[in-house]
Amino acid sequence: LILSGVAGRLRERFGKLSGFDTWVLDAKTEPYCEFLEDATNVVYLTSDGDEVVQEFDPNTTYIIGGIVDRNRMKGATARKARLQGLRTARFPLDEYVAMGANITRVLTVNCCIDIILEHLKTKDWTQTFLKCLPERKGAQERGEDEEDSDNGDEGDS
Repeated sequence: LILSGVAGRLRERFGKLSGFDTWVLDAKTEPYCEFLEDATNVVYLTSDGDEVVQEFDPNTTYIIGGIVDRNRMKGATARKARLQGLRTARFPLDEYVAMGANITRVLTVNCCIDIILEHLKTKDWTQTFLKCLPERKGAQERGEDEEDSDNGDEGDS
């Protein structure tokens, strides 16, 4: 696990988090585009991604962005990834759980990490989402007769 772009004020803020120095990750000061050499095996996770994640490939690097796309900067994550020549993908939320049409599919970085770790453990998207999505999302197991919903939200997954 790599945390990139950790410099300046961001580094100071992380330094104030209790236990940050014990996190099992590599905190790099440079942005990911400076140290990821082969973009063919890089996928930027965003709720408006072009692809849908079915499983996590151990030979692929997955980027969870910290751009908040929901309101003022809709679609910023996907645009940034595309400009950098990176593939984009989203979690299969609507394929496995039902949420209200007005519920955003934009997720926090912590939630994305929980989803990835839980799915790697269980290989079950429905149970992963029911366990990891915040209660405010109102996720329920999708019935077989329910149609896919497209709420048009764009943003970080």
